[in-house]
Amino acid sequence: ISSYTMNASMSMKGQNIDFKTIKAQGGKEVTTVTAMGQVMQKQVFDGKTGYSEQMGKKIDITPEQIAEKQKTPELFEELSFAKSADYKLGGIEKINGEDSYVIKGGDTTYYYSVATGLKTGETKKVKAQGQEMIIPTTFSDYKEVNGVKMPYTISVSQMGMDMTMKVKSYEVNKATDADFK
Repeated sequence: ISSYTMNASMSMKGQNIDFKTIKAQGGKEVTTVTAMGQVMQKQVFDGKTGYSEQMGKKIDITPEQIAEKQKTPELFEELSFAKSADYKLGGIEKINGEDSYVIKGGDTTYYYSVATGLKTGETKKVKAQGQEMIIPTTFSDYKEVNGVKMPYTISVSQMGMDMTMKVKSYEVNKATDADFK
């Protein structure tokens, strides 16, 4: 697999919000958030540079953000774990009632099912408006897509809100360089 596109949606306060994420080898990634037929937010990274766009206002990403994104050029970030001493096994914890291996790396902690090896969750430490927050995400309802198991339910807890995305579809190996402009 050299790229994949995930189409997902969730409902928040009665609004339907659609998400489209395209990822490709080399750390390339585009995420588009659409509500009421309008693009609310878009983040683009072509492997070298990128930007964030909200409500038509475009901001280039910082050199620090570029350096962070370039740390994991793999399509599936787990493939970079063995190549870096930054990732350490941190024991076993329960995620959604399931024993999960804990892998710590930088500002992110990853969790993988002891029983299946599938990713059960992750927590990311982020800074926003001078404050540090931990954002937990859980992954479940895995189904096979071109021989790879992909999550069809992704739940994020942020600023006191629990948001659950339901994946509608995955497309494999369809991305082109034009997608990352």
